Amino acid sequence: MLSLRGVVIALQFVLVALSSAYEWDEMGYVLYCPCMGRFGNQAEHFLGALAFAKRLNRTLAVPPWRSYAPQRNVPYTDFFQLSPLLSYHRVLTLEGFLAHLAPSHWPPGNRTGYCSHRPQRDGCGMKEGNPFGPFWTELGVDFDRSESVALSYNVDSDNVVKMWQENYPPLSHPVLAFKGAPASYPVREHNRPLQAYVQWSATVSQWVDRFIEEAFGGDAFVGVHLRMGIDWERACQHSVGHASFMSSYQCLGAEEAIAHGMCLPSRQGVG
Repeated sequence: MLSLRGVVIALQFVLVALSSAYEWDEMGYVLYCPCMGRFGNQAEHFLGALAFAKRLNRTLAVPPWRSYAPQRNVPYTDFFQLSPLLSYHRVLTLEGFLAHLAPSHWPPGNRTGYCSHRPQRDGCGMKEGNPFGPFWTELGVDFDRSESVALSYNVDSDNVVKMWQENYPPLSHPVLAFKGAPASYPVREHNRPLQAYVQWSATVSQWVDRFIEEAFGGDAFVGVHLRMGIDWERACQHSVGHASFMSSYQCLGAEEAIAHGMCLPSRQGVG
């Protein structure tokens, strides 16, 4: 547990970081589209992208979440607080970056997109398809060129970090705007603790507290998330025998093979 002095120092750090959010960071920026899956996938990618930005010592422009009901961008701060992230690394919202820094430092006509190397394909197609196109269009962003990257997004190795810094130095590549998250799915085990910095906004916390009080009146309860529907049935057909599937590590760790009944329990098994 932090001492009082530690808490004061942490608060001072956050206040300084907030006050300098719209000062240009000479170490560069990381931007990306959270364009794989729904909230759970986006959240796991976010943790990986946060770790990626820290390892490259670039500020992360935190993107909005991509909602599909209806399809729209939802600001990160609608759900979560931004300030706790600053205790880990330099961040600002993507919307803030575009409004305050992009006009001078990343203007239209000078915007390059980056993606994983794609053999036999020209460019990255930064806005090809859904949700890539709608995501960037809502933010008012078009890309003038793109570049495929042959380097790994796994930056655990100092040698890989060095290759990123040598091949994409901030002076000539100040903004690394990726087509997708520069991260793996599921999130790497050593990046899972970063979820401690993802803290609910006051609005969400108040809504949840009110719901719990009205629905349960102080009684104990258990919350269960059940994935339903034909898409999940089909997905589970591909899980059998694998050591991991999506976020199965939350229940199994990395050793136990998955059985079909684990992924899609029968009604009798759930009951």
